[in-house]
Amino acid sequence: MKIIRLAAISAACMLLFTGCVFSNTLRPENARSKALDKSTGPRPDISALEVNVPVGNLTVSYGSGQDIAVHAVLRANHGSTASGSEELLDLSALNFAQQDMNGGPVEVSVLNRKTHTDMWQWIKSNRPNTDFSADLQITVPQSIDSFALVTQVGNITLNEPHGVMTAQTDVGDVDVKSPSFSASSNNNLQTRVGNLTCAFTGAQAATGELSMFTGTGDVRVQTAAGTPLSKTPHKQVTGAAETIQFQSGFTITADTRVGDISVT
Repeated sequence: MKIIRLAAISAACMLLFTGCVFSNTLRPENARSKALDKSTGPRPDISALEVNVPVGNLTVSYGSGQDIAVHAVLRANHGSTASGSEELLDLSALNFAQQDMNGGPVEVSVLNRKTHTDMWQWIKSNRPNTDFSADLQITVPQSIDSFALVTQVGNITLNEPHGVMTAQTDVGDVDVKSPSFSASSNNNLQTRVGNLTCAFTGAQAATGELSMFTGTGDVRVQTAAGTPLSKTPHKQVTGAAETIQFQSGFTITADTRVGDISVT
């Protein structure tokens, strides 16, 4: 299982243009990091968060304020000296974008501060053979009840979210802690290579659906002691598939092509 997963990780990373660089020209001593912080200011009207970072870990939690606040740690390694890495970090900036100012979703991204374009796309075109990543810790107001989080290489963690959730990564784990899903919502947790964990601390009062799919990895559903639910396994050629239904009607569809499913 470990050998298969490592091979899958290597194959997935080779498809990406940055963040997983297999080159002997990058020297560890030339890598540099930089912390950035940015806030939207009070925005009680915001109800949805979108994040799309090609390489990096994403962690989202609720705060006590009415703003979206981001703490980012950027890491870069480029060129034969540290100056190339430092240049990339100096060019990087956190950005908030909102297409619909009447309560539409706010998108968090990392841009080139001079060209105002996606930093990874700019690196792909202008600084190939680069290792660049951004780990984001995002604090949001309680008004946020819709989450769309995407990364290609990195882990995603949602702490006590409520509402509608989508979290997708190609290589990495997805961990949702103490969620409360909206009624009749369709939610999705997905990774190509990695584990999925959804830990409930109480019964799900709302009806709705949650899809949990991993190509290579385990699916873990954790429930509070005594939570009434039913489990229906499904046959498939490899891996495992199972439908888990809470007494309220909330349904989880769990699927792994290479791995196990556990419900505790």
